[in-house]
Amino acid sequence: MKRVYLAVAFILLSSLAMPSFAQNNNPYFNKMVGRWLIQQSQTAQNIKIEIITVQDYIANGAMNQETQYLVTMGSTVVSCVARSAFDWSMQGNLQFQTLRNKKLTPDYLKENNVKVDDPSRLNTICDSVAGVTDKTSYIGKTYQFRIITLDDQQNTYEYTDSDGKVVRKTDKRVKEGFSFYQRR
Repeated sequence: MKRVYLAVAFILLSSLAMPSFAQNNNPYFNKMVGRWLIQQSQTAQNIKIEIITVQDYIANGAMNQETQYLVTMGSTVVSCVARSAFDWSMQGNLQFQTLRNKKLTPDYLKENNVKVDDPSRLNTICDSVAGVTDKTSYIGKTYQFRIITLDDQQNTYEYTDSDGKVVRKTDKRVKEGFSFYQRR
């Protein structure tokens, strides 16, 4: 009888340690594993914000993300870098990401392409960026994406933004890590 209990305990513990069988059989899940680049840009009131993100999807259901926010105001450029960790899963063509942690760090301040040592100003601008990004994201929040097409080179998907608008995006698969894309 003791052997039966040990066998059952072993099977239960083994199943907890592995990604679910359904995930491994989901073709979208298997194609998502790897590194993806997301780039976007917005301009409003003479302020340009470029966002460069690299996401690493790991087969155990974890995803690491690094994002650089480049804020350009005339000849001034500010860089803030966010590092985040997510859990992710797939159900058919639906992808779910749950934010586990996020930290935004001031990176640099440049005027006329020359680095300026003004930590107070740099922190103020990065705090503003954090305030905008933190309005819609918080620890434990789950995001849903519907995959339209996914292959070895790109992922086209849709999601509903905070205003209720359906947004379609395309990410590109890359080999290089975040530091390759980060602007210095």
